[in-house]
Amino acid sequence: MHELEIVRHAIRDRQTVMGEVARSWSAPETLAVWSVAFGPLNTALVLREATDPPQPAAVAPESVRSRERRLLRPRKPFLRQPEAKVFEFRTYSLRPGATEEYVEKLMAALPIRERYSLNAGVWTSMSGLADQLLHVWPYRDLAQRNDVRAALQADHDWERFVKTIVDLIEDQVSWVLSPVLPAGGAAHARNRA
Repeated sequence: MHELEIVRHAIRDRQTVMGEVARSWSAPETLAVWSVAFGPLNTALVLREATDPPQPAAVAPESVRSRERRLLRPRKPFLRQPEAKVFEFRTYSLRPGATEEYVEKLMAALPIRERYSLNAGVWTSMSGLADQLLHVWPYRDLAQRNDVRAALQADHDWERFVKTIVDLIEDQVSWVLSPVLPAGGAAHARNRA
């Protein structure tokens, strides 16, 4: 698996900039483009294969308030979900030195979690804050996400897993994302898989 990077754009003018963000689909290394629906407003995320040297950002500098670029180590390959309308992007800040233990436990428990919905990717941070794990969960809509969360609450296998990791987590942030489709729409995104 290749290293990935996620670029977070804090944008000034949402209407103008989202067209620029959508143009990032023209780069062959782009895997996904999202706008934040619930979380930091006026924010877009671009997930792409890391290149050396780093590719220039798709969004013009005058259109952004800030830009953050993080290098990621894939722990599970990215799975495109072009039909999903909602993505939950979770970031776990872990106790210092606990990343590998957390990854091992999560990967062992992933089949339990995927009884309810597929995971689209798991990464650990290689730049920025150390000891962070990021993952993305695609959903048809928010109702499906709520149903999955309720089912997990009732799953004893999942409950056992959660008890093994709770002491490893220092902080957790969850954003709800909407896909930003390329000019060709979902069909173009599917063809990129």
